Parts: sequence; C-alpha cells; structure tokens
Amino acid sequence: MGTAPRRSAASRLARARRGSMLPLVAMGISALAATGALTVDAGWLYLQRDRLQQTADAVALAGARQLPDELAARAAALDFAVRVLGEDGALFHPGDLTTGTWDRQQRRFVKGGGAAANAMRVEVQRTRARENAVQTFLARLFGIGEMEFVASAVARRATPGCVYVLDPAGGKALDLSGNASLAVPGCEVQVNSDAADALVVSGDASVTALETCVVGDYNLNGGGSARPPPLTGCRAVSDPLAGFVPPQVGSCDWTNRKITGAAVLTPGVYCGGISVTGGAAAVFLPGVYVIKDGPLKVAGNSTLSGAGVGFYLTGGGAELALTGGGRIDLSAPTSGPMAGFVFAAGPDVPAGTSNKIAGGGQMRFEGALYFPRQELTLSGGSDSLSPSPFTLIVAWGVKITGGGTLRFAADPDHPAVPPPFRPQTAPVVVQ
Repeated sequence: MGTAPRRSAASRLARARRGSMLPLVAMGISALAATGALTVDAGWLYLQRDRLQQTADAVALAGARQLPDELAARAAALDFAVRVLGEDGALFHPGDLTTGTWDRQQRRFVKGGGAAANAMRVEVQRTRARENAVQTFLARLFGIGEMEFVASAVARRATPGCVYVLDPAGGKALDLSGNASLAVPGCEVQVNSDAADALVVSGDASVTALETCVVGDYNLNGGGSARPPPLTGCRAVSDPLAGFVPPQVGSCDWTNRKITGAAVLTPGVYCGGISVTGGAAAVFLPGVYVIKDGPLKVAGNSTLSGAGVGFYLTGGGAELALTGGGRIDLSAPTSGPMAGFVFAAGPDVPAGTSNKIAGGGQMRFEGALYFPRQELTLSGGSDSLSPSPFTLIVAWGVKITGGGTLRFAADPDHPAVPPPFRPQTAPVVVQ
C-alpha cells in the first residue's frame, strides 16, 4: 500500500518529461528541414550566379571582337546573347553594353574612346526591378522566395605578342642591365616566370613595349626603367610555337665548314657547324640550313646575308655565336618546313644552351627566333633591328647587357614574312 503513490508520481513525472520534449523535437525537425532547404537552394543559387558571370564574359568577348566598330560590337554582343544564350538575351537592356578603352596601367575601363575603343563592358542582372530575380525552391517555405544577382565583365581586344620568355620559375628570366634596351612599342612582352625577380631592369637599361606582362614580379634597379610599368600577376601563356615540326635531317653534306673569304652557301646539313671569320662575307641561298652538332659562328667583322633562309639547330654544341662586330641580314622562308623561322632550336639541343649575339654588330632579322629551352643573349653594343612588320622571339630566357639593343616592329596583319603561327588576336576578359 505504501508504493502505489510513489509509482503514480513517477508516472506523472515521465509523462511531463515526454511532453516537454515534444516541442524540442519539433524545433529540431524544423531546423533540419530549414537547413536542408537552404542547402538545396544554395547549390541552385551558386549555379545561377556562375551562369550569369559566364554569360557576361561570353557576351563581352563577342562584342570586343568587332571593336573599334562600336555599332558592330553592340550588335554582335546582342546577337550572341539572343542566338547562342537563348533566354539570357532578355537579361540585357541597352545601357548594359558599353564600349570604351581599357587603361592597362590603372586596370580600369574608361567609357568612350571612339575610333580608339578597344574594350566592351557588359552587365547582366537578375533582379526584382527587372522581374527576373532567381526563384528559390524549398527556401520559399521559410520566406525566401527569390534572390537578386548582378554580374559584369570587361573584355578587350588582344594585341600581338612579340617576345615570349618561357621559363616558368627562374629569377631574371628577362634580364636587362648596363645600357641595354628592349624596344618593341607595337607589341606585348610576356614573362612566364612566377619568381619575385622574373623581370629585372638595372643600370641605365630600359624596356619599352605596348605592354609587359609578368606572371611573378619585377625589379627596377638603379636607373632601370620600363614604359609603361609592367603588369604583374598575369596568367602564364603556352609556347605559341609548340606546334613547330622540325625539318628532316639527313646525312652530312658538309663537315666543319669554315669561311674566311667571300663565299656562297647552299642549303643542306652542316655537321660540326659553320664558322665565318676574318672579315669574310657569306651569302646564303634560299632554303633550310641544318646546323648539326656545332655552332653557327660569325666573328672578326664578318657578314652574313640571305633571303628566304632558315637555320635549324640540332644536337650537342648547336648554338649561335654571332660576335665580333659583323653585320647580319637574314629573312625567313615564306614556305616549307622553316616558313617564318630564321632560327629554330630542336628538342635535342641541350637545355640551358646560350645563343649569343655580341660585339657591336648590327643585326637585321625578319622572322622568328625560337629557342624553347635555351637562352638568347644580346650584349656588347650589338644592335638587333628589324623593320619587319612581324618579328617574334620565343626563348626560355632573354638577357640583354652592356649596351645591347633589341628593337623591332610587330604587325601580324601585314607581314613581310608570314609569321609561323597566327598570333593570338582573340579578345580576353580583363575584369
């Protein structure tokens, strides 16, 4: 008889505890449902935001291809939006497409520009004001029925590159010192190294280019200058000549060929290289010259000349040694395996080989100088000048020292010698 009241009290307590847990369980289920709903919608909203940005990028690129014709650029952008992107064509209002110029130094878009317009800015909106906000799914059960997004992009026309330094990590990948000068005002210089000293300009050296783009950083030491100031944090670019197919190399036609007077040379395989010394004058007939297992050497105020000639370097010891104050005037072939190339190093030339142009000589090249795993060095007052509408240097590293000068023009649309590749002229997204 004494235990019944205790059991009744315990039963009432258990019922009370179960009753107090029910609201907590309900709250937990609600919280889990809300979390699940927001997770589902978060993924959906992320996809919509990403798609909106891709739309802005694509439309800006489509318009920039037509610049500086502003009317054509706007028409192309709208046509692309409607024809290719379908429903996204409704995302645009007339004021969402703006042409102007891209300020490379300030990295900003400037509206206007007229005949100088080289960039298009595009804005796309999914907003309540335009009655196209992004609708949610489960989140609307918790009062979140739609979300607003705005995306923008600026694309500019590409300008041709004419100097590509491929070393991805080395310090001083592009190195100028003394009174050295790199002057390519009509084109871009690309330095792929991500080092803190990828580009170094010291002493009274200078770099002048339409744009100098460095993946890493640059140092201007002493009186060194760069006009305009280089851009940093750029994207690395792939070797533009990576598709080069070397000419076939047969048996030796000549071995250790030495020229000490006036001579006319014919195309073929020169094993052990070619040496032109002692004030000699060598004229190269059109064609391909394979320099195998030895250097192409010019010294002692000698001269080299040839139109429609390409030099393919292959094997150990194959390198340029153009020194001694001589004069060189060479233009690349317009057809055949070396079309567009004055010099090209093969894959069996040892990495790190230094190709030298030195000693106060005057050099004129029309075509590409291609040393994908080797260095090009210009020094000692040598003046490498090319009036060619398009000249291209692609090398692992480039060093210009002691008064060396490298200067040429670049206009791939009007080449005297066809470039060995079609330079990148597609627009790029810059913001």
